[in-house]
Amino acid sequence: MKRLGVEIVRTRFAARMPITDNVPYPDTDFVQRWLAKQNRKAKLQIDILTTVAVLGAIAACVAAWPVVKEWLQ
Repeated sequence: MKRLGVEIVRTRFAARMPITDNVPYPDTDFVQRWLAKQNRKAKLQIDILTTVAVLGAIAACVAAWPVVKEWLQ
């Protein structure tokens, strides 16, 4: 399933197609847990990137403040 990717597995699962071409096929509970785990991983990555971006923006504002302060005077 990892080789196929999340989108293909999700599409096949939604269409009730066999997920893999190899027997034994994974059962429904296993596929649902695997998809939920992949969703959690993706959400964690987005949360980390958002946090880094916000911290970077704050650091840029702090670094730029002395220059902006002089402009305002």
